[in-house]
Amino acid sequence: FMNEYGMRGLYEIDFGRPRWREEPAPLMNMLKSYVEIKSDRAPDRVFAASEVAAKDAIQQLGLKLGKPWLVSFLARRIRSLAGIRELPKFTIIRIMGYLRAKKLEE
Repeated sequence: FMNEYGMRGLYEIDFGRPRWREEPAPLMNMLKSYVEIKSDRAPDRVFAASEVAAKDAIQQLGLKLGKPWLVSFLARRIRSLAGIRELPKFTIIRIMGYLRAKKLEE
């Protein structure tokens, strides 16, 4: 995990801030908080409930607009492509992490 995502961190866009591989305490605290979540608020359960609510909302909107196929198609496209918006930032953070590691080696 640290080899792949250790360049991430709090306020990661700030070049001067430590990364998880340098200071893992914030990451460990985040993981600890996940372990302490009550089961009814567990991320997988919240996600599953949200997925059902989204599906219902998409169906209702499609029926209301009289174009259920089109609304369903567009919603699937939007949901499948929405994550791509994070790719440029992730790439920049990865490069910054590499450059920061090299600078700290000097």
